[in-house]
Amino acid sequence: MKRLLSVNIAAVVHEGEWTGSVGRTGIDKRPVERRILLANDHVEGDAVLDVKAHGGRNKAVYAYAREDGDWWESQLGIQIALRAFGNALDWSRNSLRLVVQVPTFALLKKES
Repeated sequence: MKRLLSVNIAAVVHEGEWTGSVGRTGIDKRPVERRILLANDHVEGDAVLDVKAHGGRNKAVYAYAREDGDWWESQLGIQIALRAFGNALDWSRNSLRLVVQVPTFALLKKES
């Protein structure tokens, strides 16, 4: 079944040396239960701190297939949550193929 599993935005901004040259990161994304605008230059409500490499026009929105997370779980022997890779969108693999082919999104909502 093709479906969007979750829409994730940065819930916590972390600071520290480990966060890279910017000194802060928004990689800790959490699922939201409301509609989110996926615009041509941002994901509504998300914190983008390294604007040179992330966010803005001509930048990708990071989507990840749940089945790939399942593969990592089998390799590492641990449970991996949706969003664990800092991605804004979690999809089923078949839906991810659809995402790559569609150039523009409007409003997205998690399906139950």
